[in-house]
Amino acid sequence: MPFYEQYEKKTNVKLEFIHPPAAQEKESFNLMIASQDFPDIVEYGWQGYPGGTQKAIEDKVIVKLNDVVDKYAPELKKFTSENPDIAKQYKTDIGALYVFPALSIEHNDYNAGFILRKDWLDELNLAVPETVDEGLMY
Repeated sequence: MPFYEQYEKKTNVKLEFIHPPAAQEKESFNLMIASQDFPDIVEYGWQGYPGGTQKAIEDKVIVKLNDVVDKYAPELKKFTSENPDIAKQYKTDIGALYVFPALSIEHNDYNAGFILRKDWLDELNLAVPETVDEGLMY
């Protein structure tokens, strides 16, 4: 993915991705937890952890990030302070931050699906697609 390619260039850190076999994600996750053999970064729906995200922190499966954000992510800390209703979506009930969230400030009515840049469509003199089939044509 281009994001991770740029991340590697900017940080000079090589990322190695481990992908579980299709349809075995949960089993692979459970084996990782049981073995306590954790990679540095895990992308997972942490709300599905038995006992929830706070329990995952207590079990030392994930790291509470509050101090990291306070020290290294002042923009996220400011956003969290100014938008407590949104911040509760990525904090435990007692306020532990467990993820660096992907935030969309202006257009938070969707979070997945096809995304086409209008400036590219304009540059190519293409109409904005109105159906999925039209979007697949681009």
